[in-house]
Amino acid sequence: MVKGGAVLFALMMFTKTNGAASNSEHALAETKKIHEELTALSENVGGARVASKDGEGEATHEEATDEEATDEEAGHEEDTDEEAADEHETTTTKAKAKTTAKKTAPTTTVKKSSTTTKAAAKSTSHAAASGTSAIHWSYEGEGGPENWGDLDKAYSACLEGSKQSPIDIAGAKVADLPDLEFGYAPTNGAVVNNGHTIQVDLKAGATMKLAGSTFNLAQFHFHGPSEHTIGGKNYPLEVHFVHKDATGRLAVVGVLIGEGAENKAFASMLARLPEKENSPVELTEPLDLKAMLPAVQATYRYEGSLTTPPCSEGVAWNLMAQPITMSKAQITELTSRFAEPNNRPTQQLGSRALELDISVAVH
Repeated sequence: MVKGGAVLFALMMFTKTNGAASNSEHALAETKKIHEELTALSENVGGARVASKDGEGEATHEEATDEEATDEEAGHEEDTDEEAADEHETTTTKAKAKTTAKKTAPTTTVKKSSTTTKAAAKSTSHAAASGTSAIHWSYEGEGGPENWGDLDKAYSACLEGSKQSPIDIAGAKVADLPDLEFGYAPTNGAVVNNGHTIQVDLKAGATMKLAGSTFNLAQFHFHGPSEHTIGGKNYPLEVHFVHKDATGRLAVVGVLIGEGAENKAFASMLARLPEKENSPVELTEPLDLKAMLPAVQATYRYEGSLTTPPCSEGVAWNLMAQPITMSKAQITELTSRFAEPNNRPTQQLGSRALELDISVAVH
């Protein structure tokens, strides 16, 4: 049986070419070979451990949003308290969060506070009257993931939901699903540090088709380390491209980011990172969004949720199997802007289906 690690290694080889060879017969032949290897995997598909140079894992992240969710879902926002009721992602149960954080997110430990949010809520008349805590959600302490469901009634899915994100990628079932169709024309926008992540709010124009529906790309944002894990290991970063269709349904495309070659597709964005929180900086040139995606677009697919409060479910998740790279300097530039590691611990897959689409589109 082909090892999952060998498959991921083969996929990563495409990253080093920056897509230059993707139109060649050699690239197509290699992709065909990858198909055969992926097909040969059974229950161990996606269970490979990917180690980084320092012995820890590498990875990436995701989220979704509508006009207000654009700020909340994919780019953990400062506005979440009021508008979060429409957007962000979550944790399932305190027990799950504590167990999963330990098992599947070894690179990031969520610090537990000695005083629970529930106790803090009881101590305030505001909390008693409205079911809302004065504590803002975060990734550590009393506002951390294990307490999100207690901070606000609107965040109940973070505690009680059964289809929460992110998850550990392991035991995926190989499937032949319709390819994602990207209509990613060069698009302009603005970069904002919302207090939880670096997010790029995009002007209208970029789309993605999934299962017959057209989704508009609203924004993309970063999580470091990655929220999704591969066999329990994180990547340094994960970027989430958040889409919404005409019915309001959200679809997120997640791309894991490992340390390696400099990524020119993100260079102009990184040059415009804001110095202050909640002070958007307009981009000076359109972003080549297609260049931000991996050359081989095999995807892990499952039904999940926002990874930040309010942890709303019904989000179509599409995690690219092939990671991309950024240089160490680029990764540091992004993560240094986060107030704290901004990855929610992985959640239990439960009875949900996790599929690996092997009808790969090469770009």
